[in-house]
Amino acid sequence: QLNTDLARSTGLTLIVLFLIIMAYFRQRRAVLYVMLPLSYGVVCSLGLTFMVIGHLNLITAFIFAVLLGLGIDFGIHILNRYVEERTKEQSHEEALFRALGSTGFATTMGALTTTGSFLALTMADFRGFSDFGFIAGVGVPLCLFFVYTLLPALTVLMERYWPVDWTHKKAPKLKSGIISLLLRPPIPTIIPILGITVSIL
Repeated sequence: QLNTDLARSTGLTLIVLFLIIMAYFRQRRAVLYVMLPLSYGVVCSLGLTFMVIGHLNLITAFIFAVLLGLGIDFGIHILNRYVEERTKEQSHEEALFRALGSTGFATTMGALTTTGSFLALTMADFRGFSDFGFIAGVGVPLCLFFVYTLLPALTVLMERYWPVDWTHKKAPKLKSGIISLLLRPPIPTIIPILGITVSIL
């Protein structure tokens, strides 16, 4: 039952995150930019958990969904700033520099406060809380680390081999993202996602 609930919660989380990214950025490559670093962060967190703790319990078993929800913010914020700078006709290097230098610094401060809060749970006597605090406490900075390393590398590859004409692009806005998705849903994309969601449920 635990394995079934774990697969269901993780699958639903991934589907919802995919929909949100597609709704906001309206670009398929944005899913790669955000989800690949996030996946690396979550997988490495679980690997470290295996080496240090050795197992998951009833509470930490759902750390997949928690880390996916916490770690996705970093990629979205930095990618949004990068896209905004590119639509202002900034060069690729300048857009990355501004995204990581300004938005990246603020994102790092937010990640540090979140990490400190979770690490405080490691002092709890209850093993479920202390293990959860450790996994989340190392998972959040790992997700941020892979955003800083993989996202710039992915943008370099994409700009080199699959460039975008940024002069005809607009920076993503909420009104042109989620509301537009609700009013004009991309049927070819939505139908398979809904099918997967129903099958998981």
